[in-house]
This record gives sequence, structure tokens and C-alpha cells, in this order.
Amino acid sequence: MDVCIANYNASPHSGLGDRTPLQALAHSMAGERGLLRVLPELYQHNPHLLQPPYTCTIRGNSRRGVRPYISFYNARYSSAVLGEGTRLIGTTLQIHFDPDDVRVVYAYLPSGEELGPLAAARPWNVTRHSLRLRQLIAWLHRTKQLQYQEFDDPVQAFTDYQRKRGQKKRRTAHPTLAEAHQALQEGPPPRHHWKATPSHQAPSNPRVRSR
Repeated sequence: MDVCIANYNASPHSGLGDRTPLQALAHSMAGERGLLRVLPELYQHNPHLLQPPYTCTIRGNSRRGVRPYISFYNARYSSAVLGEGTRLIGTTLQIHFDPDDVRVVYAYLPSGEELGPLAAARPWNVTRHSLRLRQLIAWLHRTKQLQYQEFDDPVQAFTDYQRKRGQKKRRTAHPTLAEAHQALQEGPPPRHHWKATPSHQAPSNPRVRSR
């Protein structure tokens, strides 16, 4: 099959002006309007903006001393900026996130103004983990199959649980176990690589989901 494809791409075709497919591709890319589209710089530095955003409501209670926060998939998120914004309680935010590392999400006000990164509270702020892995760990914890405390690392608890379960029942490891092992080996804190748009506003995206 590889030989057939290589021969086809190296053979001239009348429909391409007696060029080979490879020559036609090179000719097209050499022009001002090539076939390959370049991702805008904003999305190159912030790929999480390509994900459909969620809407979350700011919670808190100034009378009881509960600083503003949002809830996102079994975790609370806040920041120094949001923590001082008691006037924002009840406001809806648009949230962008990287599904491969949900320790940090990025928030925008209804006006489009950037609120900045929000970090997850303990225990979800330690080890990098995907949204899929968090959902699985939360389900195991909710069904009392996996136990961990506030200051424990849920990802570490999950790997220990899967290891013991595999030894006991000799089952194939869950596919997320490899992800958890890799994250534990990396171990650095989340990085807030964020470059805002020149207008400091969220790019328009009609695919908004509520959480």
C-alpha cells in the first residue's frame, strides 16, 4: 500500500497540468494563498480557547466570610482577584479550560473582560490531571470505592487504588492509570501561560455550555 501511494504521488497527472501531486502541492503552498491555514497567534499560545466554553456562577457569602469562588467539576476555583470581588457574587462567568490539565481555568466576565486564571482548591491543585481522570476519581470517591482526605493527592490515591485492585483481582489496568503515573512523575505546579487578546476580551464562541 505504501508503495502504491508513493508511486501515485510521484506520477504526473493531466488534471494537475502534468504535475505530480507532490509538485502540485508544493506549487500551491508557494503562492500567497496556500492550502495550509495558520492558527492565529492567540490560539497558538492558548489552545484551551479552542475548547467549548462553560458558564459558571460566582458563589460566596461575605457575611459568613466565604470568599467568592466558582464550582467546576467537583472542585472550587478562585484567585486573588476573584477573592476580593464580593460584588461579583451571583455573576455568571465564561470559563475556558485545558481538558488535559484542569488545575487551572480561565475566566471572563459577561462584558468580555478578562478575569484571569482561577486555580483549583485542595486537593485538586497538586498533580496535573485531565477532566476525564477527575470525573473518574470523583465517581470512585462518591461511591466510596476510593477514599482520600483534603490534604491527600487524589491522583496518587487513584494510582494506589488501581495497583491494589489489579493485584487482588488480576485485572487489566484502567487506561487512565498510565496518565496518572506520568503526571505524578512530572510533578510541577500548574503554569499560567496566558496571553490575552489586545482588547482583553474573550473571543466570541457560540458553543457555550453551562455547568
